[in-house]
Amino acid sequence: MEKKYYKSIDELSGKKNNKDHEEKGISLLDLLDDRTMKTNSSRRDFLKLFGFSIASAAVVASCEQPVRKAIPYLIRPQSVVPGKASYYASTFFDGNDYCSVLVKVRDGRPIKIEGNELSSVTKGGTNARTQASVLSLYDTARHQHPLIKGQKTEWERADNEIVMRLSELSAKKKPIVILSQTIISPSTKAVIKEFKDKYPTARHIQYDAVSYSGMIKANEAVFGQKIIPSYNFRKADLIVSFGADFLGTWLSPVEFTKQYSGNRKLDEGRKTISKHIQIEAGMSLTGSNADERIVIKPSQEKIILADLFKKILAAKTGEKIDVVSCDTDISDIAGLLLKNEKRSLVVSGSNDYQVQVLVNGINYLLENYGNTIDLNTPLYTKQGVDNEMDDLVESMNNGGIGALICYNVNPAYDYPGADKFISGLEKCELTVSLANLADETAGLTEYICPDHYYLEAWNDAEPKKGFYSLSQPAIRPIFNTRPAQ
Repeated sequence: MEKKYYKSIDELSGKKNNKDHEEKGISLLDLLDDRTMKTNSSRRDFLKLFGFSIASAAVVASCEQPVRKAIPYLIRPQSVVPGKASYYASTFFDGNDYCSVLVKVRDGRPIKIEGNELSSVTKGGTNARTQASVLSLYDTARHQHPLIKGQKTEWERADNEIVMRLSELSAKKKPIVILSQTIISPSTKAVIKEFKDKYPTARHIQYDAVSYSGMIKANEAVFGQKIIPSYNFRKADLIVSFGADFLGTWLSPVEFTKQYSGNRKLDEGRKTISKHIQIEAGMSLTGSNADERIVIKPSQEKIILADLFKKILAAKTGEKIDVVSCDTDISDIAGLLLKNEKRSLVVSGSNDYQVQVLVNGINYLLENYGNTIDLNTPLYTKQGVDNEMDDLVESMNNGGIGALICYNVNPAYDYPGADKFISGLEKCELTVSLANLADETAGLTEYICPDHYYLEAWNDAEPKKGFYSLSQPAIRPIFNTRPAQ
């Protein structure tokens, strides 16, 4: 028997509708009588009529709704209540942002990410990139299975072939390189160490697309440590930033935002707030929040810092020192910094080694180390050194690298000399990518062994010396992937 779809309750009950336009063949225009046609109509009348016609057409043309079946648990897990959310503490780190998070999971699916207030680093803070990371879990552009030369394969075959070729390269004393973004996981570093023990010719190079190499080298030259120190904006009464967007992208923005906002509120008996001066070439999120914003040319930053350093040095030593010729008068800033010794903070977003040496010198003269800057608790989220990556690319082009394993890096896209990297990649005997997304570098490698997404995997993290957090899976792996470790 053919199904009949009723258009109204009256039709279902068998009542006849005197205005059944379909039966009488009345069009929409027939609804307008002569008096209505003679009166002036407004835009609102037209929209009413138009809306009625569209709604009528939608009702008449509606089709049968698909049947949706709900299958109950045969044996319901004790921890699962349908419709009720569960929360998993985890860690987000994508090579740029670190954040301790809580993952909201409903019916086995992560749906929302928020900050973990119990974190002693981020203290419940998040940013847009962290919260949006839940979307990438369901990204269909993710690699869904291992590949060999672009063709789907099984894990067993990929494992056997890669291990065999690594053993051959190691026996021939050919260099094997693991190229990764900065790794803050102690357990992952331990796995890499075991890998290097297995293959004595192997080494590990960390590469950051957004480099802080200049700061690392400056701290090595000044303090003898290849580190990035911890900064505490909460303790700083005066902040002078040279292009460092510490509320948006610089080093640890989630952590710094919490510190900064806590020092900009008159609560808990506070009677003063910090003063923030931003000196930059282009508008940034941090600059838009500054009390005073000074626009300069990028070429002026080093000159202004040198002038500032000499003014502070002259005031501290009492000696007459020739100041640097500078278009921007920073005498007031130097005076403010001297008034806030031990309670100030000078930072720069430049990757220039000389600029960072000047910044170190200014902070040292102001006795900020040990107060607003902590060398004993270095930040581990940026460890890449530019010249190590440059040397690797040079060796690749000279045919000096046997195998290259890329882990969460895409230098074919973001390395300044991408063409040179690509040409060197073609000269490697074995290339493997552990990327979970189909990026430019993975597309050029022979083997693709996709990593789990961070919401599917166990892991750990040490973003700062002595501060640890864990990652735990909030969902079973969606695709046929495997932890890179």
